Parts: sequence; C-alpha cells; structure tokens
Amino acid sequence: MTQEEYVAYHSPAARASRLVMARAANEAAVTEAHRLFFDGDIEGARHRLFSAGLSDEGIAYYLHEWGDNAFE
Repeated sequence: MTQEEYVAYHSPAARASRLVMARAANEAAVTEAHRLFFDGDIEGARHRLFSAGLSDEGIAYYLHEWGDNAFE
C-alpha cells in the first residue's frame, strides 16, 4: 500500500463511508433475524445475529426483546 492509499483509506471521509456501510449491514442483519424469529426460526435468527458479529449479550438482548413483545 502506498502512502497515498494509506492516507486515503484512513481519511475522515473514507472512515465515515465505511461506518455507513457497516451500519447498513448491521441493520439488514437485525431486520433479517427479526423476520426469521417471527417466522418461528429462532435458531436461524440467532445464527444470523451471530454471523453479523453480535456478541452473545447482544443476541440475547434481541431475542429477549422480541420474545417479550411477540404478543403485544
């Protein structure tokens, strides 16, 4: 990697762009896991959240929240 490539990669604009893409990917994963959960595929939802990089605590949080709110 050249100095120019390094500087460009670590520029505020490039970091902001990567953050936007990461947030969108995370949002898509949670949305897909939510759909799987309410389709009855709890293990599929758990796996989707795990594959998106959520911690065990994060996964437990979503599954708990969705389960508590499933019948409201």
